[in-house]
Amino acid sequence: MRVKSKSVLKIALLLCIAAGIGTYLFFYYQPRYAQTESFIKKHMLNPNGTLATYLVETPVISPDLAHGREALSESLGLWLEYAVENKDKALFQQNYAILRQYFFAPEGFVYWKISPEGQSDVTTNALVDDLRLVGALLAAYQLWGQAEWAETASSIGKAVSLYLAKDNTFVDFYDRKYNKSADVLTLSYLDPRPVKRLGQLNAAEQPLYERGVAVIQAIPNDGTFFPKSYHLPSRQYAYDPVVNLIDQLLIALHRASQGIPSPELTAFLKNEFQMQGLIYGGYDRMTHEAPVKFESPSVYALAILYSLERNDTEWALALYKRMLQLQHRSGEYQGGYVSDNQTHIFDNVFPLLAEVRLYKTKMLPVMYIWMTEEKR
Repeated sequence: MRVKSKSVLKIALLLCIAAGIGTYLFFYYQPRYAQTESFIKKHMLNPNGTLATYLVETPVISPDLAHGREALSESLGLWLEYAVENKDKALFQQNYAILRQYFFAPEGFVYWKISPEGQSDVTTNALVDDLRLVGALLAAYQLWGQAEWAETASSIGKAVSLYLAKDNTFVDFYDRKYNKSADVLTLSYLDPRPVKRLGQLNAAEQPLYERGVAVIQAIPNDGTFFPKSYHLPSRQYAYDPVVNLIDQLLIALHRASQGIPSPELTAFLKNEFQMQGLIYGGYDRMTHEAPVKFESPSVYALAILYSLERNDTEWALALYKRMLQLQHRSGEYQGGYVSDNQTHIFDNVFPLLAEVRLYKTKMLPVMYIWMTEEKR
């Protein structure tokens, strides 16, 4: 009996060791971005499945700004884009249903934000949100072939051409309550790729794509930075005194997608990263100094996406290593980009997109830097 007991104990011990090794390997050999996806699902979803803008409640500053657990159609577009990139059809279907139930209105109009409970208390849409949704829906249709997604994308595209095209360019939003379109185009909002995809489905939309590319090509700079917006009545570009690098990188990314270089901005960013070992979230346009010393996960993520669009893989990996230093590697917020117990959904979904695209390039081993970096 004693021999038999020892054998049983040995087998049990071996099974425990095997289970432990299996758990260890499962944890470390998962794609790293799975940790950020898990964080979002655990902490950034409202009970109805919509993506909250902030981790914890924030004060209401203006009805034109999202606060607290309100949900944005732009966040949904990014989440759908991630589902396509990761070939997660179930996640896409789930969030397509959320789009139709909570954000979608007749004639392809999409509310730019809703309450945590799913109520629409705005009467405006947004160009950046609509184009991102179109891009994700058409990419999903191309991948999985469900016609309804292409039909919904086409419906949103028609609303863009009806409400958001004005004076041979695009504008930021349309207000259904006042039946009026904006007179301003925020230049980072204009991504010509979804419009091009619409043109491939419907020849009538092709002029919209050509118009979008022309606008992107015509954007000037001040020697380094792009303007923030274009004012249609005056036909003047406007620069912010402190430039937001998220806006700058989105413009550069959209230009790069059309083969249009942005050498001045690229040189500034690379020099800043080389000299400082980091990139701040914003810079004074005249002095090129950072007025507030903060780093943004979204900035690093967009810089990675921009680098990949330019086939600059070496810089993409260097940026990635820095971005990971802003991520929680253990504890309650593991996988999330949380600072002082607060985070914005963009600071998690943009890094998620950047990371999954790095993996798709096959440059990134699953355990890349995992064991060597400082944990937060």
